[in-house]
Amino acid sequence: MSDLLKVEDLAVEFRIAGSRRRTMRAVDGVSFSVAPGETVALVGESGSGKSTIGRSILGLTPPRSGRIEFEGRDITHRTRAEQRSIARDLQVVFQDPYSSLNPAKTIGQNLSEPLRAQGMASSAAARERMHALLRQVGLPADSPDRYPSGFSGGQRQRIAIARALILGPKLIVCDEPTSALDVSTQAAVLQLLRDLRHEFQVSYLFITHDLAVVRHFADRVLVLRQGRLVEEGDVEQICENPQHPYTRELIATAPVPDPVLQRARREARLRGWDETDQGSL
Repeated sequence: MSDLLKVEDLAVEFRIAGSRRRTMRAVDGVSFSVAPGETVALVGESGSGKSTIGRSILGLTPPRSGRIEFEGRDITHRTRAEQRSIARDLQVVFQDPYSSLNPAKTIGQNLSEPLRAQGMASSAAARERMHALLRQVGLPADSPDRYPSGFSGGQRQRIAIARALILGPKLIVCDEPTSALDVSTQAAVLQLLRDLRHEFQVSYLFITHDLAVVRHFADRVLVLRQGRLVEEGDVEQICENPQHPYTRELIATAPVPDPVLQRARREARLRGWDETDQGSL
């Protein structure tokens, strides 16, 4: 099976404030792929470069070097017309749903924006799709006529998910989509994403700082530290038998109780003590 998304040796740099020449490398030589129907989690602490990778894939932050392919097509540097064309197949759900929705427009108007950009907003089928998606994400029938401020944070994230799905994309970049929600709402949104993944045959690049969140959600995990990929593998392999000290640290600080992660946490601590003892000999 060919890759849906392929990232090769990606590097992203930002100019340091107050300096004309000095730059900071936020992403340094990262390579990975996402297969059709697959969920890949990109995990790392704040400042690891994970969101920068997502923004580069979406065309929001230009890379310094490297290559990004989508369905075999080079999208590393794209024109505005190419960006609009790619938007049919590549969408995003951000951390803060309220900031991604226009508060002055109704939910119906917000969901119509991607359709309008593709010249599809006047289609009766498109309007029916909008109503169907809102039902599928668990929102009431009167939602199209209401404004974002009338919904809870979890409901707004459901609206953002419906908006991301309305064009029928093949890949959705989910950038910390549950980190601003309470634990019970997180679980509900993750379950919704799981259900929609199978129903729409969509792939996810799931960006998060929390390994516990992806334990029952992702197929593969990529661990990012200071802009570099330090470990990758199947989710069970990473959570149950982490090899890199940084991955063990992420497991040790995972805030959500999980029996598998708790066992891995204990083993990581014991392994760390063993390595400390051996190093002192």
